[in-house]
Amino acid sequence: MNLINYDQFKVAYLQKIAELLDQHGYSIRPVVIGEGLSLEKATLDLGDKICHCIDLQEIYSDYCKNARPMFSIVKDTLDCFREFGTVQREQVECIESVLACVTNFEKSKEILRGKGIPYLAVGDMAVYFRFDYELPFGGTMESIVTKDHLLKWKFSAEELFNIVRQCEAQKIGACAYDWVESLQPYDFGHIPVIARAEDIYNAPYELYGLNGAGAILYPEVLRQFEEAFHERVIIVPYSERKAAILPESRIQDMWVQRKIREYTEDTDARLFLSRQVYSYTEGKFYRLKGGIEQLQAVIDQKLETTMNHEKTLVGKKQSR
Repeated sequence: MNLINYDQFKVAYLQKIAELLDQHGYSIRPVVIGEGLSLEKATLDLGDKICHCIDLQEIYSDYCKNARPMFSIVKDTLDCFREFGTVQREQVECIESVLACVTNFEKSKEILRGKGIPYLAVGDMAVYFRFDYELPFGGTMESIVTKDHLLKWKFSAEELFNIVRQCEAQKIGACAYDWVESLQPYDFGHIPVIARAEDIYNAPYELYGLNGAGAILYPEVLRQFEEAFHERVIIVPYSERKAAILPESRIQDMWVQRKIREYTEDTDARLFLSRQVYSYTEGKFYRLKGGIEQLQAVIDQKLETTMNHEKTLVGKKQSR
């Protein structure tokens, strides 16, 4: 089975959903929430109602991993739409359901402006907003916050941001993978945790959430890492879906340096978020000078020094 790329998959997937809906006599059509942004979700256009949404990146990853036929994938999608039912749009599109998300500003600015999506520039990132409504028995309904919503609420984008970013970690689905060094020098393990202070200790993490890397925008989330680390928090937002969260002292660890370099270099261009590196300390979010280039230069220098040291030790042993 010849796999296709993400964009080709998306077109074929949506077309097959439309075909099956036609076969069953439905005139409704599939649509993409956040078209062109990294957190693309597939759903149905139901007007005043909203139904469950499907994460297109997760569906595509499953397709690549298991090489499933398109018909099987689409059938499961329609079953999900049917299983979780619908919710009135006004029930979903309320301030209590808003999440702050991030995207790379340069590659997303035309989409944000063209579709009337409010945003704030933060370095080379853009903050925008999504509605995320989860049913108690499962199912997630989403849509995008537009300028019309801000006019209705009489808020600016900055005022809305200051309101929603006060949410607790649990309410925004903030989770993390604890990086665990393995016995192999070029490998490491994962231990998933919920971003709660009692679950975190002095180690690097990979942070994500319902809003992707947008979890780094919430002071409550970063404060919990600062309390657990007992030192300055370093943030490397390499992907729109994930960000590395590190105690400042752990940047000295060779295996951590290798993972940072690997992540920043291997992230798909479509999911690329930022070339900046940030820190969080005493309730303040700072951008560090030099960004990822300077961080990588430091890492390269340390790796070279270590390798030269290892070669020297080997040479001394061989000369004995």
